[in-house]
Formats: sequence, structure tokens, C-alpha cells
Amino acid sequence: IRYLLAQSYCLNGEYNKAVFEYKKVLKEDIHDLRIKEKRVRLEFARVLTFAKKYDEAIIAYQDLLKTQSRNWEVQIELVNVYFKQKNYRKAFLILKEK
Repeated sequence: IRYLLAQSYCLNGEYNKAVFEYKKVLKEDIHDLRIKEKRVRLEFARVLTFAKKYDEAIIAYQDLLKTQSRNWEVQIELVNVYFKQKNYRKAFLILKEK
């Protein structure tokens, strides 16, 4: 239920509430077999981006890349955050290495 609440908050633009709920899901509810952990972690990173918590989003995307180094979706999302920060050098480095 908490996962659905987090998604609902995100859809309604209540990103700080969504971040709070996603953190709870990742901490407490992630062992629920109905929840796909990698998908939840990607959604959480996106919500951090929407909430303009760029430093936290970068960490979340980098954590995802540790286990999914060839996942273009995660790479592009991370590049997007670097662009929002105007950190074009890091964005370019990600695009260049992949």
C-alpha cells in the first residue's frame, strides 16, 4: 500500500511526500514479492529528481548503475540530472563511456 501511496503522491506533484514514502518502501516493504526492487529504486531516483534533490538523485542513479551498468534508461536519467545541475562535463563523461 505504501508503494501505491508513493506513486500517487508523485502523480499529484507532491514530490517531498513521495520521497518520504519511497524511502519507507525501500527500507521496510522491499521484501514484498509483489514489488520489483530495481523498478522501485528507479522510480525513487526519478522522484528525487522531480523534487530537485539532485545530489540524492545522483547517488540513487549511481547505486543502480553498480548493478545495471549497461542500463541506458538509468544512464540517461543520470545525464538528465547532471544537465539540470549544469554539470555538462559529468554528463558528457557518462555518454562518452557508454
